[in-house]
Amino acid sequence: MALTSAFATMNIFGWVGASLTRKVGLGLSVMAVLMLFAIGAVFLQVRQQGGVASVVTVATEQRLAVQRIVDRAAKAIGGDQQSGGRLQQAANEFDLNLKALRDGGLAFGTLGTAFDLPVAPAYIQSQFDRIDKIWQPIYRNATVVSETAPAGRQVQELALQVTGRFPALFLAHDRALETLELSGESEVDLNSSAALTGVGQALSRMRFRVSEIAQDPRQNAPDLAEDSGNTDDVLRVLLDGDPALALRPVGGALRRELLDPINGLSVLWDEFYEDIQALIPVAEEFAEGLEAAEAIAASSEPLVRQSTVAIGMFEREAREKIDQIQWFLVALTGVFLYICAMALWVTWRTIRPLERLTRATHGYCWRRPLHQSRGRF
Repeated sequence: MALTSAFATMNIFGWVGASLTRKVGLGLSVMAVLMLFAIGAVFLQVRQQGGVASVVTVATEQRLAVQRIVDRAAKAIGGDQQSGGRLQQAANEFDLNLKALRDGGLAFGTLGTAFDLPVAPAYIQSQFDRIDKIWQPIYRNATVVSETAPAGRQVQELALQVTGRFPALFLAHDRALETLELSGESEVDLNSSAALTGVGQALSRMRFRVSEIAQDPRQNAPDLAEDSGNTDDVLRVLLDGDPALALRPVGGALRRELLDPINGLSVLWDEFYEDIQALIPVAEEFAEGLEAAEAIAASSEPLVRQSTVAIGMFEREAREKIDQIQWFLVALTGVFLYICAMALWVTWRTIRPLERLTRATHGYCWRRPLHQSRGRF
């Protein structure tokens, strides 16, 4: 079987070598195949290089998107109504592009340009796993900021409303103290005086807490809740007494002053306390958003640093692709020149005997006697 195959191969080479046309045709066919192969390979390499360039573009825009997310989070928590929605949109786009960079798929650039990205190599996917580990808490915090951003404006509005009630409260408190002083000395009056003095001090603290709650709700909201709760308990004890503490309710002129339907301290306090109860949960929600915004800002630097590492890896891969294309073209050029040289050499070897024969025949014809007939010649 092997002998038959060898004879068949020899017959093929013999059949090709017996004709100049076949030899030249074989050389040209080989060169044509090489050219088609080269065009296809270069097209494939260029397409892969284009994919790597798109990946580098998207990865670079991701690094810039981190700064946009931090900026929009700060603006949203500062009361900008439009920044909350823009923050969530930027976070969603970052998450979508991050998955596309790692697993392949459709990604979108800053101007809405769509990129069809290839799957990242395994060694780059591990880098994106590190990026995703940093990104997921930022993504959750961005959602928290977007949802709690309206609370910042509500805190400012409610704090302004509460602040407007303080002048009337302080006037009512001063009238209650004057009424108590005019009522005479007794054990009940001494307890009431101490209680009213504590109420005045609590009102001063609450006024400070309310003025600072928009800037620092995390500390001022719990303190405001504690002061308002204690003050409400003191006023209830003044009006209703406390058997456990052997305190009797106040009466006479002080009770009438506290329960005055227009300017009484107890009546004004109930309205004030209702506003405080509305302000505190909104302030706590705002505090949650503020913490989330600060966490985004703190995590942005590690995220940018890891994104820069990923961009460097993609750029290195792009350079390797370019080097592969260059070496491939050099090798293909060498093979092409070798085939051309072989084709020229075979053609020269075939044509040279024909040229000798032509020259010999030409010389022979012109040396024949002139008296011979034209037909004989």
